[in-house]
Amino acid sequence: NIELIVCNDSSDDQSEKTIKNWIAENTGLNALFINNKTNLGSTTTFNNALRKSNGQYIIDLAADDFLLPHCIEMQMNRFMKSQDVTLGIVYGNVKTVNENNNFSENYYPKAVKNKIINTGPTGYIFLELLSHNVVAPTSMLVKRDVFEYLNGYDNNLAYEDLDFWLRSSRHFKYNYIDEVLMVKRDLSHSSSNHFFLRTERGKSLRDSTYEVIKRTQKSLSKKEELKAIRKRLHYEIVTNYKAKLYGNTIRYVLLKIENHMKQISIRF
Repeated sequence: NIELIVCNDSSDDQSEKTIKNWIAENTGLNALFINNKTNLGSTTTFNNALRKSNGQYIIDLAADDFLLPHCIEMQMNRFMKSQDVTLGIVYGNVKTVNENNNFSENYYPKAVKNKIINTGPTGYIFLELLSHNVVAPTSMLVKRDVFEYLNGYDNNLAYEDLDFWLRSSRHFKYNYIDEVLMVKRDLSHSSSNHFFLRTERGKSLRDSTYEVIKRTQKSLSKKEELKAIRKRLHYEIVTNYKAKLYGNTIRYVLLKIENHMKQISIRF
């Protein structure tokens, strides 16, 4: 009982023709095709698709990635077996492959030198997400109620993951399944490979990250929250400095100073 909505965000290749042909060949599918005449960006495109959807559980799947056959069944079973009305997101492990579909790594490695590695956290994980990314991108099945509560993604951002994690984890619980559920292709044009490039796309990604961290820190009022986000600020300072993005580095240094000042004001 799956509804499939395929969005083409005004691509300049053969995507439109390929998608239309594929849907025509698979007549048994409950499929809708949304073809943007102008490029709207991933967040706006998703929100438009969400408004046209009918399902009570949503997966936002990028074109390069794919679900394994047991993914939806395992995630839905976890939701169905839970009596917790605050459970909003079920996610799992993700296998990364390269452009030739050769295995690269798992997002949550099982073991390194016989030492067990911590897997994804479960419950209210806002503090964990403040300090670093602990949820594998693309691996989430999200209850529709979560998107409705948050009013979807923020259309002003170039990408959605970080903002969605931080806003949703304040109000809804996450539940981790210790299985590889999805496969992510790490391609040269993937967003993750553009963050520190001196391109318009890279700049828009960096600006979105800064905006999310800035407004999230502004909303914090607890010592443990400020301490947690300082770890993320430190990471951004180091990585931007190494990438010789000095303007961006200074922005995060100023945010870290604000963090310390806010911590002092809370203390007294």
